[in-house]
Amino acid sequence: GQHQPKQETLRMPSLPKAAWQRLSCRTFSFLLSFEIPPYELICGNKKSTAFAVEESLPLMNCFLSPCTTSCPIHQDIPAYLQAMEEGRPYDAFRIIVEKNALPFITGTLCPHTCADRCMRNHYEEGLHIREVKLQAAESAYDTYMSEPKRPAPKASGKKVAVIGAGPAGLASAFFLSRAGVETVVFEKRPEAGGIVKYAIPHFRIEDRKIEKDVKLC
Repeated sequence: GQHQPKQETLRMPSLPKAAWQRLSCRTFSFLLSFEIPPYELICGNKKSTAFAVEESLPLMNCFLSPCTTSCPIHQDIPAYLQAMEEGRPYDAFRIIVEKNALPFITGTLCPHTCADRCMRNHYEEGLHIREVKLQAAESAYDTYMSEPKRPAPKASGKKVAVIGAGPAGLASAFFLSRAGVETVVFEKRPEAGGIVKYAIPHFRIEDRKIEKDVKLC
């Protein structure tokens, strides 16, 4: 009969147990694609065989997106990364501001735990998610701000006073007003920005970035 190549069981002792639990069978298949002989992949109760392929790895190969689940606001990170890869920064920016009121501040100062959870860490390095977010903001901000704004939602009849124009206050006002809630922000300092404006050194974040987020909110 036809010769069948010898099957070998995958062993990766260098991966911690938590990594085995996070990685999908599909991701392991991509890992194994660099090996010439076929391997039998055991993932939970499932088995599959991976062979060498002559193609580059895609930008994203996640069945689930650990970057999104680890993000405090659950940004649709794969969607805006894909838009940027396809040369559509405006679409990427619109995706970002659906859940993120401060794209310049978070694109500069965010601790980006999303990158720590990126699946690509297991075979090269994580995607530079925070940097891509900032690139989208820098590329599309002026176009976005020059467009006619979406019609204001029907007024809810509610009024809210936000005390403090720091990042939390600005984001609150941004989403409240988007939901049709009349919102007024009170700030004792001359300018908005809070701790980002008055405590973080200028070499970490430029004033122009803070000002753009304030205008966006």
